[in-house]
Amino acid sequence: MQFAHLFIAIVVLLPFVSSGFAQDVTILDHGGSVQSVAFSPVDNSIVASAGGHNTIKLWNLREKTVKTLTGHKEKVNSVAFSPDSRLLVSGSEDSTLKIWDISQWQNIDTREPITIQMPFPVHTVVFHPDGQMLATSGRHAKLLDINNQAEVATLQHDNWVWTVAFSSDGRYLATDDGVETTVKVWDIQRLGW
Repeated sequence: MQFAHLFIAIVVLLPFVSSGFAQDVTILDHGGSVQSVAFSPVDNSIVASAGGHNTIKLWNLREKTVKTLTGHKEKVNSVAFSPDSRLLVSGSEDSTLKIWDISQWQNIDTREPITIQMPFPVHTVVFHPDGQMLATSGRHAKLLDINNQAEVATLQHDNWVWTVAFSSDGRYLATDDGVETTVKVWDIQRLGW
């Protein structure tokens, strides 16, 4: 009997709850396919979108402005803000990784190609929680030191790596093994970081 009352309450309240969510939508037109979006971890009125037209757009929802960052030669697959939101990193089908200074709206570093042996697309980019290292996915996963612009490690996979994610404490990196059904978890400290 209690289940019946709960069910009736949900059915009665659901239209009111869902209609409230539908009305609070802001639509941002990237101007092409969107592959990735990211919010600034410091200012939730700043949103980055990336994808078609080889561009990144930085939206300021509070001021209702947008800046377009250009420089990639092919579709941009991924964007991520540094923990302090001073930097934005982007990875592209053109095999490059670009680091952008958000305050100046300009590219301050380009790694091309990110994979030395052959130029492979960069699928995902993420910042380490301390903001001093990046992880990328593509043919393999890579760890890159932001300060000295050096590669820390290449994490070998048998297949393409599509996603990478750091643990909240930054000690571990999880990577997928492409078409396989496995996830690999790497201890960053053991890799020399």
